[in-house]
Parts: sequence; structure tokens; C-alpha cells
Amino acid sequence: MSSEAQGRGIGKKLVSHCLDLANETPGIEALFLHTTPFMLIAQRIYASMGFERITDRDLKINDDLTLLAYIYKLARS
Repeated sequence: MSSEAQGRGIGKKLVSHCLDLANETPGIEALFLHTTPFMLIAQRIYASMGFERITDRDLKINDDLTLLAYIYKLARS
């Protein structure tokens, strides 16, 4: 996201929309995502929205980059 878009709530709105779509879709139990270690603002957004870190799903791209995994478990009745 460009620096002019930061701080305007766009990232949180996008994640919220994805959660809404997942909640409306039968059979989806969780959402997974990957982010980079340097995307600290995104990581704070994910945590504030209920995503949890799951290190067993981290993805090592190369010696310099590992993608961090997050999960959001949907409340299903």
C-alpha cells in the first residue's frame, strides 16, 4: 500500500471485507494469510482484528525472507 494510503483505514477495511465474505460462505472455517516481517503495521491490524500467529505455517522463501503466517478462526455454530 502506498504511503499516502496509510493511516486512512483502507487496510483494515479490506481485511474486514474478507472476513465478511468468509462468514457469508458456508464451509469456510478459517482464513490464513502470510505477511513479511517488516510489515509491522499490517501485523498490528491483523492482531487487532483477531488473527493469531501460527509459526508452523510460516513459509521460508529464501535465507533472507520468511513469510509470517496468521489464522483467523471463524465462529461457526
